[in-house]
Amino acid sequence: MNHTVKVVVANSSRQIDYYDSERGWVNIAVESPNGLAVGVYPLAEASPVARDTSMNYSGSIVHVDRDFVYQSVFNGRQLAKHDVAAFPRDAVPHVGEQLTLRYDQGQILSALRNDPSAPTSFRNLPGLG
Repeated sequence: MNHTVKVVVANSSRQIDYYDSERGWVNIAVESPNGLAVGVYPLAEASPVARDTSMNYSGSIVHVDRDFVYQSVFNGRQLAKHDVAAFPRDAVPHVGEQLTLRYDQGQILSALRNDPSAPTSFRNLPGLG
């Protein structure tokens, strides 16, 4: 999408808006917040991940579109932007999932789902490993 897009989580909903120079902010969709923290997530400010390092990216998935997966990282202080192509086709995450993602040679090496109801704190995502 060529517009500036933001995700707003408030009032028990997740609203996706884009900015149009003639009309201002225009709503695209209103959906369930899926457990996301209340706040404004400006997707244009998301930083591309360093796919050539072994850095971990941990946090909630805020938005997924055809090109990118946006993740709130560093305790919600920053947005990371992952290329959808880095994920196996059957393992693209969903909004609201709490994940730790790790890269190797430009591809997702591991994606661990933080599930507080599971007996252990992490489970592998299907399609990886």
